[in-house]
Amino acid sequence: MNLKLYLIAGMFLAALASGLSAQIGTGQAMAFTDGRNNPKSGNVDPGMVNVPVLQANVIVLSTAQADITAIAVGNVGNAGASDYTALKLWDDLNGNGLVDAGDVLLGTATGAFPASFTLPKPITITSAGATLLVAVDISASASVGVTFGIQLDPVNHVTVSPLMQLGYGPITGGDQTVNPIATTLSIVTQPAGAGSGSPFTSQPVLEILDQSGRVMTGYTLQVHAAIGTGPAGATLQGTASVSPVNGQAAFSDLSIDLAGAGYQLTFTSGSLSATSASFDVAHGAATQISVNLQPGGAREGDPLTPQPIVELRDAAGNLCDTDSSTVVQAVLAGGTAGALLSGATSMAAVNGVVTFTDLSVDTSGLGYQLDFFGHRAGQRKLELVRHHRGADPGKPGERR
Repeated sequence: MNLKLYLIAGMFLAALASGLSAQIGTGQAMAFTDGRNNPKSGNVDPGMVNVPVLQANVIVLSTAQADITAIAVGNVGNAGASDYTALKLWDDLNGNGLVDAGDVLLGTATGAFPASFTLPKPITITSAGATLLVAVDISASASVGVTFGIQLDPVNHVTVSPLMQLGYGPITGGDQTVNPIATTLSIVTQPAGAGSGSPFTSQPVLEILDQSGRVMTGYTLQVHAAIGTGPAGATLQGTASVSPVNGQAAFSDLSIDLAGAGYQLTFTSGSLSATSASFDVAHGAATQISVNLQPGGAREGDPLTPQPIVELRDAAGNLCDTDSSTVVQAVLAGGTAGALLSGATSMAAVNGVVTFTDLSVDTSGLGYQLDFFGHRAGQRKLELVRHHRGADPGKPGERR
C-alpha cells in the first residue's frame, strides 16, 4: 500500500477559510492529508515487494520550506514484524501511488510497529507540497489473513524542523490482506510394508500446506511420485500421479518391482517437493528356480564337475535371500535308461542359494538333464519350480 502525501495549495486555502485556521494556528504549520491515489483494500501474496500501502500529501503553509527529520508509521491491521521484511518511504514524484521509475527512496523501516524510517537526510518540504508513499515488502512466510492497515499520525510520528504545528491526521491506507500460498508438501503417511511387485501396505499420503501451516483445501495441482533413491533398475508401478482432494493427495496402489534396501520416494507438485523416509522392499515367496552354475560332465560314477548351483527367485525375479527353508531336489532325466543319480540329491537353501556338492551318474550316456524341484515345510507334494539340462556322463568337463 502507498503512503502518499498529496496536497494542492488551493485545498488548504479553502480549509483555512472554512475555520481550520484555528486547528493550524497562527504560527508556522505543516499540513498532511490523504493522497488522491491512496490504496484501496485488497489482497497481497507473500514475497511481494514494493506493495503500496499508504499515500499522504504534505505541504508547508506559512514558511518557504521545512525539514522532516524523523517519521514513523503504525499499523491498524494485525500484521506484525515477522510478516514483512521492510517498509519503504518514497518520494512519489509523479503522484500516481505506485513505486516506479523516477521515485526516490527516502528511508526504510523494519521491526515492530510503530516502525521508524531511517532517513539518509532530512526530507525537505516546500509550499509546493510533496507526495510521500509508503510501500511494504511482504515476508515469504507472512501469516495467512494478516492485514496491513498502515497509518500515519503526524502529531505523534513526525518530527519537523523548524518546530511547527502539524495537521491533519491520522491518515490510514486501505487494509491489504495476505493471501494463502502453497509453501509445503507434507508427508503425513510414509510408504511402508513394501513387497516386490505388491502394493505397499502403507500407501503414502501428502498434504499441501500454506505459509501458516494450514491445509489448502482448494489446491488442485497434481502430486507426482517417483523413486528418488534405491537399487538401479527399479521401477515404480501403479498410479504415480494423483489429484488432491480437500488439500490431501492419497496414493493407493504404488509398488516397486525390485527388492532392495534404502529406497526413498520423491514427491513433486509445481515448485513444491518432499522426500519420503527410507524403506526396504522385500522379495516375494520363491516361485522359480534359476540355475546359477550349470552342472558339468564327468565319467560314470564320478562327481559332476562343476556341481550345479541354483537360486530361488520370486515372481519378479528377485533372489529370495531370506529363504533358508526351501528344499530343492535334483532329478535325473534323459540319457541312458536305468541310469541313477547318486549323492545328496536334496539340499536346503541357504539365503536363497542351493549348492549341490556330490552329484554323480552311474551310467555313461548322452542327453542327460537335471530337473530341479522345490518344496517347503508343510507341503506334501513336490513343486516343480524350474528344470535345466545337465551333463553327459562319459564326456568329462562338457557343459550343457
